[in-house]
Amino acid sequence: MVLDADTGERRATFPDEATFDLDLNAVYGHSSDWCWWDTFVDDRGYSESGDVGYDPAGNSYKDGPDGYAAIRGAWNWYRARFGRESYDRDDGQVEMFLHRGSSDGGTWRNARINRACQQLEFGDGFAEPDVVAHEFGHAVVIRDTGIEP
Repeated sequence: MVLDADTGERRATFPDEATFDLDLNAVYGHSSDWCWWDTFVDDRGYSESGDVGYDPAGNSYKDGPDGYAAIRGAWNWYRARFGRESYDRDDGQVEMFLHRGSSDGGTWRNARINRACQQLEFGDGFAEPDVVAHEFGHAVVIRDTGIEP
């Protein structure tokens, strides 16, 4: 729970471990227009409990902890503000992939939601709170309206 230091008013409530469900992985420069499920790169990172073996593999280590904190913050905000249980209102697991590369093998300087897979993807340095919240917001809009924002 987060309280206002001046008034004591509750500002946010953090999710229970049982409801916040996260799968955050590093794909180490790989790129794909398909889903990352069941791939060799989908095997380490963060869960709802925190670090479960995130390895920077030569990339910025900062993206792992930052991405985890940012998605947890976005999830918490939607829950505190709207009573929403994840992007789908039904405790859906958040699938998040860091260090996505470009199709030419270079660094991908962007972030997106892969609509078909309902996965969030971030290039190096893009797992920042505003970008993560923005992409999570796309997931909410897509799920609620079916419209691609």
